[in-house]
Amino acid sequence: MVAYKAPVDEYMFVLHEVLRIQDFAHIPGFENVSEELTRQILRSGRPSDRPDGGV
Repeated sequence: MVAYKAPVDEYMFVLHEVLRIQDFAHIPGFENVSEELTRQILRSGRPSDRPDGGV
């Protein structure tokens, strides 16, 4: 079985450098958007990288 590794750094680049989600902080619901928060959210999906699906 091929191991999947979530491309966290690539997603971070797209979210913050391409889409510039931090510029949406004035919109309700986006006030707390930061690089640290998005990195934590993306890393929280990492258990699914494991063959057992993180179970």
